[in-house]
Amino acid sequence: TMHRIDDALYDLADKADNSNTYAYCFEALRLLRHERAGLKRRFLHNLSETLASFEITMQVSSESPDESSVIIDSDTLELVEDDEFEESLVLSNLISKAESRYKRPLDELARHFAALLGRGSLEAEELPIGPKAICSAFSAALHRVPDLERATILLIYKIFDKQVLDNLDSSYHDCVELALSQGLEPGADRLR
Repeated sequence: TMHRIDDALYDLADKADNSNTYAYCFEALRLLRHERAGLKRRFLHNLSETLASFEITMQVSSESPDESSVIIDSDTLELVEDDEFEESLVLSNLISKAESRYKRPLDELARHFAALLGRGSLEAEELPIGPKAICSAFSAALHRVPDLERATILLIYKIFDKQVLDNLDSSYHDCVELALSQGLEPGADRLR
């Protein structure tokens, strides 16, 4: 994926109609090459943290009944800048598109994960390996790269969508197969 980002930035620089765009693309390319290992490491760390949080949720869930409710505190609501809103909208669209594209395997995975938690159901957005978790982990890692301009971040999301989110089908299929091979059946007691 990182090589595809490099290629896309290089192509953009090659097609630049002015020296500012050209310089911007190469500066972004330089930053990303410098931060590549750290970006990958942070992304994987963020995904691991999501899985660890899910494991804690499993332990807590097995000890207490499901009483999940959403409370919105008006004191915590705030206005966001246009750039932040645009990025949030792009991420929401990526997640929504991926959840629609992989609805069937995500629903099946949600049933398996719900069985692990001893819950009746689980939404795709709650999956520790769902599009929301993957996008959130990548976004958090990407924001740790210093001096990236918003336009570069949006371009990287576009490439991430094509290179990662468009290719999750086999990974989700493998996860479902693994759950089945381990005897994890929705509606059955935890593991057979």
